[in-house]
Amino acid sequence: MIKIYTVSSCTSCKKAKTWLNAHQLSYKEQNLGKEGITREELLDILTKTDNALPVSFRQKTATLRHLELTSRI
Repeated sequence: MIKIYTVSSCTSCKKAKTWLNAHQLSYKEQNLGKEGITREELLDILTKTDNALPVSFRQKTATLRHLELTSRI
């Protein structure tokens, strides 16, 4: 199953969900504004990338500051 991490005000997130729905692909959504993300979850995501993911995060987001991960991006 596809897992997507979203924020309510994100238009790219909405477009991604629209595309997934249009192609009848099932997914699990985790809204970061409502559900948050743990440090462990985020580090797990980062270990599965080859430096492509960090550019998609805004470094000054409250979530990253709270998890003390901005220095890793």
